[in-house]
Amino acid sequence: MNVTIGTLASLGLVLSTAVAFAGGPLDERHSPSSPAVTPHASPFARGLGNLVPNGNLDFGREPWSAGTTGVSSWTTAENLFGEPGSGSLYVGGSGFEAIGSAQCIFLPQIADEPARFLLTGAGRNAVATNALSLRWELRFDGSSACNAGPPDRSATLVVATSTAWTLPQPVTVDIGADEWTSYSSINITLVASGRAPGGWFDGITMDVEAFPDVIFAGDFEPESTRSLPLGVP
Repeated sequence: MNVTIGTLASLGLVLSTAVAFAGGPLDERHSPSSPAVTPHASPFARGLGNLVPNGNLDFGREPWSAGTTGVSSWTTAENLFGEPGSGSLYVGGSGFEAIGSAQCIFLPQIADEPARFLLTGAGRNAVATNALSLRWELRFDGSSACNAGPPDRSATLVVATSTAWTLPQPVTVDIGADEWTSYSSINITLVASGRAPGGWFDGITMDVEAFPDVIFAGDFEPESTRSLPLGVP
């Protein structure tokens, strides 16, 4: 499904080009200027919006990490979401895989109930044969460092395999009522892969899908590796 600039503009989005959206209506994008989320920020996560600070890359790179020297760079040369002058993060390198900027986010506990988060982001490759991905790691207890220790669940969401801006359907990240701690977190890493990996990331969002009594109805089963690749083995 191709979403035109006019369609997206009707949703209140500011874009520099059209975006191909892999299935389903485009979800509302949220401003990265929302208040920072802290552990157990609210007993009910109503109105939290996008949990990824600076997901639209409007304000430079931070709080995304610098990553390996020379791999990640913020640029205004490419921009999909955000106000005029907003930018994107370019991730590229000389090897088969370039590990770029990352960000660890504490999850707001939702009334001691299971919860489901939806993670997605847009990407555009510099070379059509490459792939851009969001690599996520869920930790029940990442300690005060946020991402300490091995992840309890992890997977990769491929966001782009072409030179057109692409926005995939979100991956679902589930956490059970008995898995919450004061330091439950998700770490998101931007990855480019291929023979000459390189491309731009923008519009990275993570939202609460719904409230526990609506989406789980007593039969919650965490999923460990559900993702929506776009034709990449």
